[in-house]
Order: sequence, then C-alpha cells, then structure tokens
Amino acid sequence: MTSLTPFCNVCPVTYSRFLSENFMEYQVREFINEKYTK
Repeated sequence: MTSLTPFCNVCPVTYSRFLSENFMEYQVREFINEKYTK
C-alpha cells in the first residue's frame, strides 16, 4: 500500500477510480459467492 502513495499524490483521480473499480469488482465477486455457495 505504501508503494502506491506517490502515485496517489501524483494522480488522485485515477487512483480513486482505480480503487473504486477494484472495490466494485470485489463486491460483485462477494455477492456472487454468497449467492452460489448456499
């Protein structure tokens, strides 16, 4: 996480978008796992 800090300082918009996309992907994956494991 610390290695991404300079990148975050350079380009916060791209960084936040990258984070949100990863988060959404993670949420979707979790949701699918929840649905299909039961």
